Amino acid sequence: MAGTGKPRADRAAVLEAACRVTDRDGMDGLTLASVAAELGLHSSSLYNHVDGLEGLRKSVTIAALAELSERLRDAVLGRGGAAGMRAIADAYRAYAAERPERFRAATSWHLWCGWEEVQDAADGGLRAIHAVISSFGLEGIALRHAARAYTSALIGFIQAADHAFTAPPSAEGTFDYLVSLFSDAFAAGRWPMSNG
Repeated sequence: MAGTGKPRADRAAVLEAACRVTDRDGMDGLTLASVAAELGLHSSSLYNHVDGLEGLRKSVTIAALAELSERLRDAVLGRGGAAGMRAIADAYRAYAAERPERFRAATSWHLWCGWEEVQDAADGGLRAIHAVISSFGLEGIALRHAARAYTSALIGFIQAADHAFTAPPSAEGTFDYLVSLFSDAFAAGRWPMSNG
């Protein structure tokens, strides 16, 4: 029968609506009711597409991680060394500025997902980061430690910069210092070659 006029949705439309709600209200404001309202549906109809609120939050988290990973892959393409390190930092910061609530979801994935659920979404970004840091000669466990240390520093800085860095020097200057601190240490070989 043609055109009943009733709104309809599929899984992709539900995810898009959930991401929009997250952008507006954050993960704490993401509910089945808010997504249903975004789509003009009754919340009970969403159960055809997601496994309740927990499934909705997992889907948004995985989508945000996949989006961030794509940004990281694109940013470092053809870059290594200090240029690659800067590209990683700028990609994180740009995504956080453009989609702050999705950035929070992506970097706090453990609150809503297990690693096995997000691994595929995160893999491309991790590979991009490892490729850049390995260009300094780090490998194995040392490479993993270095990648964790650098990305943790970036994420922590970005999360704090909006409210914690009000006194001089400028937050921009500190961000540049952070990137240079790691890049210079890697380039000079001043990094522990840990085995554990």
